[in-house]
Amino acid sequence: MRHRQSYTDNQYRGDTHADVSLKQGESYLYAEYQGKTESLGYMAGVTGVRLWYSQQNNQTKKYALQPTLRITFKPTTASYLRYRASLQYQTPSLAAMNDVEQIINSWQVRRGNPELHSYHTLTQSLGAGYSQPLWGADLLISYEHEYNPIMESVFAEDTQLVRTYRNQRSFDDISAELALRIKPWKEYINLSLTPRMEHFISRGSEYRHTYTMYELWVNLDLSYHNWIASFTTHTPRRFMYGEQITKSDQMYTIMAGYKARNWSLTAGALNPFTKEFKTYNENLSALNPVESSIHTSHNKSFMVRLAFNLNYGNQTKRRTKAYPPLRQ
Repeated sequence: MRHRQSYTDNQYRGDTHADVSLKQGESYLYAEYQGKTESLGYMAGVTGVRLWYSQQNNQTKKYALQPTLRITFKPTTASYLRYRASLQYQTPSLAAMNDVEQIINSWQVRRGNPELHSYHTLTQSLGAGYSQPLWGADLLISYEHEYNPIMESVFAEDTQLVRTYRNQRSFDDISAELALRIKPWKEYINLSLTPRMEHFISRGSEYRHTYTMYELWVNLDLSYHNWIASFTTHTPRRFMYGEQITKSDQMYTIMAGYKARNWSLTAGALNPFTKEFKTYNENLSALNPVESSIHTSHNKSFMVRLAFNLNYGNQTKRRTKAYPPLRQ
């Protein structure tokens, strides 16, 4: 069982002055059943959900079931095939639900929508893998479908354009990736290359947008006795939701450190090779298509990570006792 209670308060200042609060409670009761045979494992679970949120004098209660399914098939010790499926219940945010109107410019405003309601998200994935001492490969295909999701909507009202949120028709996210792992020198070098494709489909009441993204993830892990180092990079990340496309710049991460049995200490840097980080935004609205970009010059970050493995309680080991043979 789990319960989460939250109290959110948004304050708007500038051309609009408003204080908007939201009270939200989420209760979950979860149960699952697991089984396993020699080569097949399965799990079926269900979550009973009670959602309650209140804004001003408006209150909403929702009851729902969230099922989960996982099936794993291992024909050999070096290969596997796994299927996952889950149905989730999503609630609107306070920023989208409030009835505050914000002025963007002389001909454009942003307005909340108190009539928003919750929606379902169905997620499915199919994975397969094969592993050998010097190499391995994992294939993952995922599909996510949102029923009546909350996405942006733009319409004309008098002499202004109003940007608001509505429960639209649907949103689809289809992705496929292949992770190739190479170990040319035992456990000392581990190189992973992951080409990836993701396709987005946004269906609104008055629009339909599609977008396809291709990217490549590269990860290199080095280890020698207790010393470790890693390098990670991926091509610029892109994402579409509703009528908005977001594109970020390429990112790099370098880490190095020392790993003992029960603790590890690593330090590294984020984006050490770039002087500027750029983010692009594009809105595909037929009434008001807009493009914008953000340039950040101070994009380098340095980090230190210290991890401990703490064990509490009694620990026991099973031991088989050898008995002498019985005398006849």
